[in-house]
Amino acid sequence: MGFMPGSAAIRLLMDRNEGAGADRVLISAGTKVQAFLPDGQMVPLSARDQQVLGRARADYELRLTDWFVSLMREADEAAELERAS
Repeated sequence: MGFMPGSAAIRLLMDRNEGAGADRVLISAGTKVQAFLPDGQMVPLSARDQQVLGRARADYELRLTDWFVSLMREADEAAELERAS
């Protein structure tokens, strides 16, 4: 299964200065699909999300570099360490 980012990674991805910038993002990792808001909150898939998923993926697909994914993982790890302390 692929990397399913946590809230900190989602905030980084959706940041309009540091990331790709978005109002809503659907993350597909393996067979799991999740919808997120810019604050990192996971939300249920909407009817519109289901429509988007039913269309050709090439219209909506964003591939991230290994470097950016490592930044996302680091953001999640830092958030986890902060929560633990």
